[in-house]
Amino acid sequence: MAVTLTEARPEDSNEARIWALVPHVGIRRSVPREQRIASSGCRGSSRANRANAALVKPGGEAQELVGALKTCVADNTSGKDRKELAKWVFFAMAAHPEMKPYAEANVTAAADESSQKMAALVTRLLTDSCLSEVRAVVKTGQGTQAVKVAFEGLGQLAMQELMADKAVQDAMGQFAHHVDESRLNQVLAGK
Repeated sequence: MAVTLTEARPEDSNEARIWALVPHVGIRRSVPREQRIASSGCRGSSRANRANAALVKPGGEAQELVGALKTCVADNTSGKDRKELAKWVFFAMAAHPEMKPYAEANVTAAADESSQKMAALVTRLLTDSCLSEVRAVVKTGQGTQAVKVAFEGLGQLAMQELMADKAVQDAMGQFAHHVDESRLNQVLAGK
């Protein structure tokens, strides 16, 4: 899961500054759709993750501080926290026009509750649990990018935990029943 952040400027409104710190799923205000798709990790997510990591300026101390923040964020969340993060991502994805028909009619209330829990988690992590790490990366001038890297790592951890569930693995494997094995075997045999 690629989680993106936008840069906040001192002249931005409070909402814009908060939006810049809050992880969101490939949503960047006033960025054309093509750029959102390119930066969201939808195509070549490992390439996007390498590009995001490259945005953190090289240098031993800066990299160490970003790593410390990423570790702090991961270490200060529970499995329940990471499931809440995944739920928040799920509701955000359910808002997409092509996904909306598959969402229950009562999804709005659940999505709002999930957003509140996500806000509490982000607030706790950035202003309490990992405060010294956040302050350290802010001093390097890379606070927003470092937070982005930390939450990308947290999102990846959350998805790994969900994907390890047998029911999820079974559901993900259902497509295999519909694969044309004879055509696939021909390709794999070099024919």
